[in-house]
Amino acid sequence: MILAATENGIRNVETGEVRLAGRDVTHLVAAPDGLWVLADRHEVLHGVAADWQTILRVEGETARCLLPRTDGTLFVGTAGAHVLRRSDGGLRRLRSFDAVPGRDRWSNPASSAPDVWSLASAGDSVLVSVHVGGVWRSEDEGDTWKPSLEPKTDVHQVVATRAGVAAVAAQRGLGWSRDAGRSWSWTTKGLHASYLQAVAIAADAVFVGASSGPFSDDAAVYRADAAGGAFMRCATGLPERFDANVRPHRLAAAGEHVAVAMERDVYASHDAGRSWKLVASGLPSIRAVVVA
Repeated sequence: MILAATENGIRNVETGEVRLAGRDVTHLVAAPDGLWVLADRHEVLHGVAADWQTILRVEGETARCLLPRTDGTLFVGTAGAHVLRRSDGGLRRLRSFDAVPGRDRWSNPASSAPDVWSLASAGDSVLVSVHVGGVWRSEDEGDTWKPSLEPKTDVHQVVATRAGVAAVAAQRGLGWSRDAGRSWSWTTKGLHASYLQAVAIAADAVFVGASSGPFSDDAAVYRADAAGGAFMRCATGLPERFDANVRPHRLAAAGEHVAVAMERDVYASHDAGRSWKLVASGLPSIRAVVVA
C-alpha cells in the first residue's frame, strides 16, 4: 500500500481512498502499530484502518517530523531545531538536545533558523538530522546526545533500520553506517551528481534522489544493491529527468515496493526499482510518501 500525505488528507494512490480529508498532513510514518500523522504541524494522530485517535497537540512549537518508537516513546522534531519527547503521557522539550555543543553555529540556508528535518531509529539508537547542524545520536532515549556527523555536514534526511544500518542524503552524496551512526563512509559512485535530499532503505537496497544542486532541473532516482555499493539509475517508466529535486520524505521503500513523489505525482515500482509506473497525478501538494 502506497500512501501520499498531502495538503488535503492522505491519499491511497492505488485505490484513490482519502483519509483525513481537509487536513494538511505534513508528515506521515508507517509503523508496526499503524499510521502516525502530523496534521497542520501541530496535531499528532494515530490511525489503524479508519479509526483515528488524536494523541497530542504540539503547543508553542512548529512540528516538522515524528518518530514513534516500539516502546511507546514518541519523538517530535521541530522548527528551530528542537526535539520533543512524549513518554508516560507527557510531552516536553529535551533540554539535553538544546545544550549540545556547537549549537550556536548551526545555520539554515533555507530559513532564518536551523530545523530538525528527520528522525530515525537505528537499532536502539535515535538519530536526528538538523539542517544545517549535522546528525546527532542518542543511546538513552534522548537523555544525552553525541555527534554522529559533524554539524557542518549539510544533511537533508537520515533513515535507518532495526539492524542499525543508517543512511543520510546530503549535499556531498550518500553517507552510510553499519553501526547505528557511530561511524560513516561516503559514496557518489554511479551518480550523475552528488546533491541528495531524499533516501530510503529496503532490505539491503538503498534508493536516493540525486541532482546537481538545490534548484536544479536534472534530478533522477538511483538504486544501490547495498549501502556503499555503486548506484544504478532507475530509468524504465520514469521521466528522463525531474525538473525539481526529490525532496526529503518523498522517497519510500519496503520489500520490493518503492515510491517516489514529486509535487503532485507519484511513481511506483513493485520490482525493487527496476521498472516504474505513474500511479497518481494531479494530487494536492504532496508532503510525504510511505510504503505501508
